[in-house]
Order: sequence, then structure tokens, then C-alpha cells
Amino acid sequence: MEVRWSGSAEKHGVIRPQVWFVIENPEASLEIEGKPGEVTRVFVGHPNEVDLGDADRLEVIVAMKPGLYFEIFHVNRLTDKFRYLVTEED
Repeated sequence: MEVRWSGSAEKHGVIRPQVWFVIENPEASLEIEGKPGEVTRVFVGHPNEVDLGDADRLEVIVAMKPGLYFEIFHVNRLTDKFRYLVTEED
């Protein structure tokens, strides 16, 4: 399957090995609404094996067209939009 990186995925300066670490070792992931015919998923996690809490968590969003491509189009420090995925409720 082809892996695509959009320009917007690299605009925050996160290097590719860190992105792959989050995808392969997420603390949380969730399928979200995307384009028809694609499966869109957000991955939340740390960019490496060192856990610094929220200070280093990333959110990575990918679109997958089964059998054709896997496009990484959003990479950013964890925002409030997806923080609930890793926040414990009392």
C-alpha cells in the first residue's frame, strides 16, 4: 500500500519517525468522519518511549483508502479537540 505524506503533515516540525511511533504505539485511536470511500482515523500518543505527559503528546490523522493508500495529513501537538481520548474521567 502506498504511503502518502501531505505538506500539512510536516508543517509543525514533527519528524517522521515520531509520527510512525504514534501510529504504531497509540495511547488511543478513533475512527472519525472523513471523505466518502476512505477510513479516517486519529491516533494520539507519545512520539517515543519517554512519557512526558501532555507536554509531548501528538495527534496524527490519517486517511486510508483500503488497498490503495495510507495518507498522513495532520500531525500536531495534542489539542483540546482530541485530548478527551487520553484524559481519565473521575
